[in-house]
Amino acid sequence: MVTFLIRDFPDLDHLFPVINVFLKKKEKVIILNFEINLNLEKDPKIKYLLKNYERNLNIYEVYNIKGERFLIDNIIKFLSSKKFKEINFKNLKNLKKENNIIYFTFLLIICYLKKIIFSSQTRIENYLFNEKWAKNIFRKVNITSLVMDDSYYFNFSRPKSLIEICKLNNIKIILMP
Repeated sequence: MVTFLIRDFPDLDHLFPVINVFLKKKEKVIILNFEINLNLEKDPKIKYLLKNYERNLNIYEVYNIKGERFLIDNIIKFLSSKKFKEINFKNLKNLKKENNIIYFTFLLIICYLKKIIFSSQTRIENYLFNEKWAKNIFRKVNITSLVMDDSYYFNFSRPKSLIEICKLNNIKIILMP
């Protein structure tokens, strides 16, 4: 079983052919979505894979995997739920204009919380997405090998806790350019 870590559409674009090859060979594939605002279900490539290889493909939103840190994990899960997937400062102006100021204020609060909690290179990120968080993903997803974009491996701290858990468990990590 091969696990692919996706953090953005460019990752999906260049990893899609590799994922497709594995699925054509009837291998089991896991996709881990590491991007809070990326709705993989809407992507045509993912729709194609699900249509043709649904039995061998599992997609996990890493922020929705139930964890042991009750309050922290529930807040993360709430903010990353499908209901709020497309709620962020970039999309706020594109959302249906509601006459209800309370609802708009609520969406604004969601945007701020997502910005604070899911920002990269912060102490909050290091605290929330630490070794305990990564161990939970590792246990729930059953990672046997990990394929990811090399820039994500070298330049971003969020996957580092998962990478360390994989290294401790002698899991093969493959970096793609």
